[in-house]
Amino acid sequence: EGGWTRYLLRALPALIVYDSVWEAAVYSSAPACEHAALAPACPLNYSPVCGTDGKSYSNECMLCESRRITKQDIQIVKNEIC
Repeated sequence: EGGWTRYLLRALPALIVYDSVWEAAVYSSAPACEHAALAPACPLNYSPVCGTDGKSYSNECMLCESRRITKQDIQIVKNEIC
């Protein structure tokens, strides 16, 4: 009894993680970091982006700065907070 429900409850976390990874892999885009390398500091404008690392950045330049510091290939998943 409850076999199907128990199966779904066990599979659900894996499906959620898989869906998040799939979304990041399919819908991510590379940030335009060329301008960030030339600027002395990032602008303070608030135009949030969500990175493939699961973090929200206040703007694309801040994501580029994180890429530079961490040496990770962080992509943009969506143009809003995560």
